[in-house]
Amino acid sequence: MRTGSHVLGATVPLAVLLAALVGGCSGGSPRVARTPSPADDGLNTSDCVAPQNASAGGGSWQEVACEDPAAVAEVIQVDGVGGGVAGAMAEPDCPEGTDHALRGTDFGLLQQKVTWSFVCARNLKPPHPGDPGEGGGPGIVEGDCVRVTEGLANVEEVPCDGQPKATHRVTIIIQAICPPGNDASFAIGRAQFGDPLSQKVACAEKL
Repeated sequence: MRTGSHVLGATVPLAVLLAALVGGCSGGSPRVARTPSPADDGLNTSDCVAPQNASAGGGSWQEVACEDPAAVAEVIQVDGVGGGVAGAMAEPDCPEGTDHALRGTDFGLLQQKVTWSFVCARNLKPPHPGDPGEGGGPGIVEGDCVRVTEGLANVEEVPCDGQPKATHRVTIIIQAICPPGNDASFAIGRAQFGDPLSQKVACAEKL
C-alpha cells in the first residue's frame, strides 16, 4: 500500500525543478494500455505521462493511460537516486532517444522522508527533440550541434539544420582529454562529488 504522494517535475539542462519533468521517450513498439490507480507505486517503463498544463516543456506532469488523448510521452527508463544531498544533486543519465528527463519526488509518510527518481521518456509522436542533431532533449549527446561564442563563453545546443546556425558538431563525449581532430571541448553536467576525473567532456569539430 502506498503511504505517500508522487510528484513528477520537469527539469531542463543544468537545472532541476522539483515540480516538473525533464525530457520525453519513443513509442515505436506496442504499448500496453494501463490505467493508473491510487495504489500505484510509481512510474514504470511503458507507462505514459502528460503535462498537467498546456506546455510539455515544463511544469508538473502526471501518469495517464497510454490510450488517453492527453498522453504525450512513454517512459523508457526509471532510475531511483535515493534521498539526502546525493539524491537532490543527482543528474539524469538517460539513454539515447530521450526527449524528456523527468524528476520524480516521493514524499514519505507524514513527509518525514523524501526520495527522488529520474524518469526518461520519449514522445509518442514526432518531433523527437532528443534525437541527435535535433536541437533539444535533456542533454547534449554525440551527433548534436551547438552554437559556440568566442572563447567558449556560451555553448547553446541548436538543430544541425536550422537557425541559429550551428558552429560545431559533437563527435564524442568522454571523461578524458579530447582526441586529435576536435576543435573545441566543454564540460557536460557536473563532476560527481567534486571529482574532476568524473567530469564528462563533449568534444566537437568545427562546421
